[in-house]
Amino acid sequence: MHPVLLNEDVFVEILGHLSSTNYLEFPPRNGNSELERPRLSALNNLAVTCHAFTELALDERWRRIDYLTNLLRLLPSFKCFSNGTYYLDGPILDAHWDLLDKYARRIQYVLYVPQDADIDPSVFFTLALRGKKPLFPSLRQFFTMMYTEELLLFASPSLLRVHMMPLNNDDPFYPASWSFIDSTNNWECLILNFENEELEALGILSSRKDRDAS
Repeated sequence: MHPVLLNEDVFVEILGHLSSTNYLEFPPRNGNSELERPRLSALNNLAVTCHAFTELALDERWRRIDYLTNLLRLLPSFKCFSNGTYYLDGPILDAHWDLLDKYARRIQYVLYVPQDADIDPSVFFTLALRGKKPLFPSLRQFFTMMYTEELLLFASPSLLRVHMMPLNNDDPFYPASWSFIDSTNNWECLILNFENEELEALGILSSRKDRDAS
């Protein structure tokens, strides 16, 4: 093995250049998933090629997710039924939760948009019942076009930047969205692409900063 690969900082920098796109840009571009397939494949291969590469390659591989199903498939009971909807079908052992947590804590960037897979609300309810700690303890940036109750699963004290926008102008802004926005005091950037909501959000941030400073 070349000595330069034994330097962790240098190796991580090399991994960051496997992509032909800026996959960590904020807000992220929807539709980069196909372009990222070669990068993800290379990282998966690195993770199983050499034990010395495994953890760093997995960290890079899971740094961003575009689909929540990619994470939830780590649970053996997460299954797609004939109607195209995913359910939890069977018990979830402690070892299964440990595996999910192992990968979820690597995730720093989430692009949460409507996807082909339909996840039954009972799945989100089961995840919320755990409640003892954030599902994404390292999450830093979050982009979404969804405004239903499962947003609260992405609340994390590490979250710094959030971009929320509707699929179309007729989409309602659910009350759960404000609960999510109010879940942390650590915002560096909050962007709401709604005609009447952006100023209100800025007012919340301003009053929060004034409160924290006093």
